Amino acid sequence: MVNPRLVSLAVALAATSAMASSEGCARGADAAVPDGPIAIGYYDADVATGRRACPRTEVGLSARAGATLDIPNFYGLLGASALLSGSWAQSKHLELFATAEILRYQYGINASIYGSSMALGQVTAGATYVWLQDQAKVVGASARLMLPTSTASVNVRDVGIELGVPVSFGIGDHLAAHGYGGFDLSGGLSYGPIDPRYGILLLAGVEWAPIRWASLVFDASVHFGDRAFLDYVAPTIAARFRVWGNLGAELGATVQLLGDRSLSFSPGLRAETQLALRLSWRI
Repeated sequence: MVNPRLVSLAVALAATSAMASSEGCARGADAAVPDGPIAIGYYDADVATGRRACPRTEVGLSARAGATLDIPNFYGLLGASALLSGSWAQSKHLELFATAEILRYQYGINASIYGSSMALGQVTAGATYVWLQDQAKVVGASARLMLPTSTASVNVRDVGIELGVPVSFGIGDHLAAHGYGGFDLSGGLSYGPIDPRYGILLLAGVEWAPIRWASLVFDASVHFGDRAFLDYVAPTIAARFRVWGNLGAELGATVQLLGDRSLSFSPGLRAETQLALRLSWRI
């Protein structure tokens, strides 16, 4: 004969599990697998790449490679960088984070002129505060500072700030969605004018985890106002998976489909793409 108390306990546990899987920070994938927006962008360090809503403690190392091709202006640029990042979930509501572009290499050619450079890149630091969390969603407020650490330019030091709202939605056991809306402002510190630049980033993405140790992510981002009204429209895809233990990996790519981030507007003839591999250790 079945014990009614055991049946009641099983039903309660199943209901609790179902509720947890629908929470905004709950995942269908393993905890070591990265989450949130794919951190591949077209600006310094992690500026204008969005930010995840759910706090987590981890350290990460990224390698990036990118190319820019501008046919009308006979211009091409190849670049590579290495980034060290870290975050600390001080509580379930607060995350502190930082990213350092520890190496930045560029090789450019303009008609018959070419050259290369290697430098230290930008360092960013910020925080995200979760102000709304329920069984379906998480909404936060995020701020990120860009510090004047780059040695790419001898006489100019770039500084900036980014303010944004990250969101996360738990759709089911294997599917989640995320988004980000942010405003970024930057300028150069030198003997001349500061030349302030501003931009607006809108990002939306989905993450599907068909198995616990791996997931597929698709993000779509739009940036306005930096060099043109429409800087870029860019889809980004990535595969995320647990490598071993608490070590996770993300392999992603992004390409600019529309827009122009240069001072000259040449639609359809200017292309930018970025590839990145990121390893992260969840603590």
